[in-house]
Amino acid sequence: MKKVAVISVILVISAIIGLVLVFYVFKQETASVGRYSVLYYKNMCDLEVESFPQDLESLKSLPGLIRITWQEQIASDMFQEYCFLPGKGVEKSRLIRKNQ
Repeated sequence: MKKVAVISVILVISAIIGLVLVFYVFKQETASVGRYSVLYYKNMCDLEVESFPQDLESLKSLPGLIRITWQEQIASDMFQEYCFLPGKGVEKSRLIRKNQ
């Protein structure tokens, strides 16, 4: 009976340590860089947000990048949102109507 209790305690402690490590390593952060919104893994990127490049092509090579989104106006009251995903490229994600 004691062995089962000890094993259970060890498993619970291991699970808690594992969760803490996962949440630390995969911590996500969003940064606004010019007209782009950049979502990245904070602990996988050595750069400070202030030193992020301002152009899309350079942003695509950031370490730990998850996605880049931005909007372009296509009419006086409509915007097209675009999303860059590493490995997939640029996709149209949604159409946004702004009420005047």
